[in-house]
Amino acid sequence: MIYLRNQRAEKEIMIAELYIERKSWLSSAKRAKAVITKYPNTIWTKRALEILLQSYQNLELADLAADTQKIIDFNDFSDVTTIIDPEKYGKAPPSSL
Repeated sequence: MIYLRNQRAEKEIMIAELYIERKSWLSSAKRAKAVITKYPNTIWTKRALEILLQSYQNLELADLAADTQKIIDFNDFSDVTTIIDPEKYGKAPPSSL
């Protein structure tokens, strides 16, 4: 279950990054916020906050950008890895699914 949640969060992050490439800041912020609300405690939370910060800065929303920066500074993401450890998170489901 954890593996699937991480995979879904990664998909949302990839879409948010696509919106960043297109300079669609509002759409990327919405996707990043979706990762934080729908998939909390995944390995993609820090990246979602970074995307949210970048989007707010480009939308010139200084207050929201400052709040997001405080959240990033306050949290310690050193225990979060960007590699899915099969021992910790479970093995990938069979490819026939």
